[in-house]
This record gives sequence, structure tokens and C-alpha cells, in this order.
Amino acid sequence: MNTPFGNCKYRICDLPGQCRDEARKERVDCWIANAMELALMCGQRREDIAKMRFEDIKDGYLLVEQSKGKEGKRAKLRIPLGLRLDALGMTLEDVLKKCRDQVLSKNVIHLVRKTGNVEPGTAPKSGTLSIKFAHFRDKAKLTVPAGRTPASFHEIRSLAARLYTEEYGQDFAQALLGHKSGKMTSLYRDVRGREWTEIKLKAG
Repeated sequence: MNTPFGNCKYRICDLPGQCRDEARKERVDCWIANAMELALMCGQRREDIAKMRFEDIKDGYLLVEQSKGKEGKRAKLRIPLGLRLDALGMTLEDVLKKCRDQVLSKNVIHLVRKTGNVEPGTAPKSGTLSIKFAHFRDKAKLTVPAGRTPASFHEIRSLAARLYTEEYGQDFAQALLGHKSGKMTSLYRDVRGREWTEIKLKAG
């Protein structure tokens, strides 16, 4: 299947790509397709994807304070909008622009129609991301290898780690995902969660 995900040499790329394509067939579910692309583009956890707001975009960066970890020690990242993932064929800015639609919302990922008592523009709960991903995964009728469980939304983060390691190196991928490592000297500073760690792109 010729999709930005499917062009990747890792077979798991076919999964989020086909799930996303299924979701885009239904306009009311375009938000989950946006969430899949955003998760792959910035490598963040589903909880952090669900709570992103447009006001977090400042001075050419997407600011992410990760949810995981103790208060005061959580990773705080400044991800440049110009960050490009060749496997996806887009930049972070491209993906964020696709998240802006006719629905007025402060939330980057938001519902586009009323569902029960939930109004359009509301951010989905992290569990809803998993449920919707599973729905379109099953709808895509993808074959699950023997002895393996069906992939989850969280595996997009694992895929992002692989792709960024391939394109930018291991230190860059670890910094982007918010993992601490003694080897991340130029790309990741141990700031004990009190300052923003800038994800630096190499020139050229």
C-alpha cells in the first residue's frame, strides 16, 4: 500500500498508515487520523497527545510537558515545528496545520461532532484514542502474525523511536521521547524537569 507510513521499511509502518487511511474515509473520525500522525511525528505518549493545545505552539516550537514522572521532574520539551520525518513525508508544522479545521477548539486533537453529551472541540480522553485506533485497526482487516497480539496506539511511539533513530541517530530519538541518558550530551541536558529541553536539528 503506497502511503507515507507504508513506504517505510519497517513492516509495522503499514499498520498506523492503513488505520489512518480508514479513519480519513469517515470525516467525523478525522481527528483520530490526525492523532496517529501527530503521535508518529513527535513520538509522545497518548496521554500527552490528547492534552496538547494550540497555545502550546510558541516561537516556532511545540512545547510538551510530559505527564509521566513525579511532579517537578517530568521532561519538558521544545520540539521545533521544522522537524521532518522522511518516512511520513511531512514536518511537525504540516501535521499541526492539518489539525486545524472548521471546529473552533483550543485542543490540537479534538472531536468534530457532538457525541452524547460531549461537544465538538472537546479533547478525547487517552483511552478513547486507544479504542478508536483499535476500531480502525480491525476495520483495516490487517493480519496479526501468529503468537502476536494486535498492535495498540502506544506502538506508534515505539515506531517513532525506530524511525528517528534511523534518520537522526539514537541520542536524538531518546531526547525527543523524553528519555534520560548519559550519552545525550549535545541534544539532551539533565535539567531535572525545571527547564525546557530544546530538541536541536542538525544544520544542512
